[in-house]
Formats: sequence, C-alpha cells, structure tokens
Amino acid sequence: MPSVPQQRAAIEDVEHGSSRFERWLRVRWVSLAAGVALAEGLLIVLGMLSKTVALIVAAGVVVAYFTVNKRSYSPFSRLVARTAAVSQGLVLFIPLFLFVLEAAAITALVIIGVLAVTALLRRRR
Repeated sequence: MPSVPQQRAAIEDVEHGSSRFERWLRVRWVSLAAGVALAEGLLIVLGMLSKTVALIVAAGVVVAYFTVNKRSYSPFSRLVARTAAVSQGLVLFIPLFLFVLEAAAITALVIIGVLAVTALLRRRR
C-alpha cells in the first residue's frame, strides 16, 4: 500500500492544468472544512458568536450550495464552495448537539433530585 505522500503525489500527477494551491486544497478540503467548523463551533460555545447568526449563515451557505448551478463554475470554485458548505453543515450540528447535551444534563439533574427526595422521605419513616 503506498504511503500518504505517494498517494498525494499520484493525485497531483494526474490533474493537469490545475494550480498547486488547487491540488493542495483538493487533498485537504475535508480537514480544512472540519477545522473551520471547529473554530466556528468554539466561537459559538464561548459566546463570541451568536447561535442564531451562525445558524442563519450556515443554513444560507448550505442552501446556496445546493441551489446554485455548479456546472458553470470552474473546478476550483466548486471545490471552495463544497469546502464552505461542508464546514457550515457541520456548524449546523453544534447548536443541536448543545441542545441535546443540555437536555441530557437537565434530565440527569431531575433524576438525581427525585432519587434524593425519595431517599430523604424513606428515612423519615
């Protein structure tokens, strides 16, 4: 099995007429999208970016990606658009994840509270 540098070299050799940056982006677009989503997610979690604004922008980018006719653009433009759409798609899951995590924490607190009250009432008898 060829190593990662050999695989990247093989990809770069096949794609004629593309720039070095385009080849670099083609190999790393998933990692770049995940990094952007992580950075934006941290800004949301830390309260530096509004959840509402992030959701509206993310939804707009994802909808625009799926509605625009991509055939009329260059391969590089399509690659940049795909990277942006994936990163924003991942950002859409951050508020959902926070909501589920918050709901789980509240549920756990309620269960612990009910168990504590039950234990206190049993001791009274």
